[in-house]
Amino acid sequence: MIKLDSTSIFFLTVFKLQHKKFRNKLVHQLEMKQNKLKQYNKALRQGASTKHILKRDDKWIVKRASASRAARVVNTQKEAITIARGMKSSPDARIVIHSKDGLISRVE
Repeated sequence: MIKLDSTSIFFLTVFKLQHKKFRNKLVHQLEMKQNKLKQYNKALRQGASTKHILKRDDKWIVKRASASRAARVVNTQKEAITIARGMKSSPDARIVIHSKDGLISRVE
């Protein structure tokens, strides 16, 4: 068995406290990074779930916000709105309806 003098005990106590503070700081930083990652993933999901209805040539298209290609091509804006509502993956998903000239007319 090892005997410790009071100085050694003091330094061990200080080390434990510093270790605990350092550990708490690391845990806090990790929690902050996890929260930021959750927010980022949520933003990505919302962006992916946002549908845009646009006029292209003489047709109306439904596309995801991040997509380069149309998900569906239909003849009327009304059909496109119905399809976009059916494609909504969550209640938070938005539908951005553009007018014939490409400007946003409304958001659902």
